[in-house]
Amino acid sequence: ATRQARDRQATGNRRREEGKKERNNNIYTCAYEEFWNAYPRKKEKAKAYKCYQARLSDGFSEDELITAVKRYASECRAKSTEEQFIKLPATFLGANTPFVDYLGNYQEPKAKPVMKQKNTFNNFESRRYDVTSLEKHLLG
Repeated sequence: ATRQARDRQATGNRRREEGKKERNNNIYTCAYEEFWNAYPRKKEKAKAYKCYQARLSDGFSEDELITAVKRYASECRAKSTEEQFIKLPATFLGANTPFVDYLGNYQEPKAKPVMKQKNTFNNFESRRYDVTSLEKHLLG
């Protein structure tokens, strides 16, 4: 009886170790990988996956989440949003559900107009002067 108990205990230990290895390797679903690949800021993947699973538990579908992230990424590109202002994936999928803004009757943002190259000094446009005529005018 003690030998069987030790065998069962050893089997249980092996299963727990395998479970730990699996968690450490962070095995994600294909749909989540698609979500992750589309997301414009890649930070804290494991934390984002927990939020992703939570939103699925809340009743959102994988397709809805992927649609939302693609629209968000498109908006970030169109507005030329700097990386520091792009939400972290876990925030995007957070309990406040900011991603819902990108579902339903979402309208694509208009692309940011391309601005002329400006001088770095107070963003004034550089001026072009006709130096020869200016000299004549000033020197008489």
